[in-house]
Amino acid sequence: MAICSIRVIRIRRDENNSKIVAVKSESNSEYSVPDVVRFIETNIANFYVQERTPKADVHVVRESDGTKYIRTDKDCVPENNLENLPLF
Repeated sequence: MAICSIRVIRIRRDENNSKIVAVKSESNSEYSVPDVVRFIETNIANFYVQERTPKADVHVVRESDGTKYIRTDKDCVPENNLENLPLF
């Protein structure tokens, strides 16, 4: 079980606007995607989005080339999708 839970409220994208490269928490802390991946995989923290109930957990996904990225599962609450959060 993770030591703490971190609510994500904003995202940063790369210069091509294609990938999420960082997230910002409700405490205004910024985390790079590699940090989020490491925290989740080592159970230091879990990350979630909760613009509306129920919350959506952030998951680590591995592409076929081994690259890791983060996402939430798309559900019936589009506001909780990581991709839909405002930019910072």
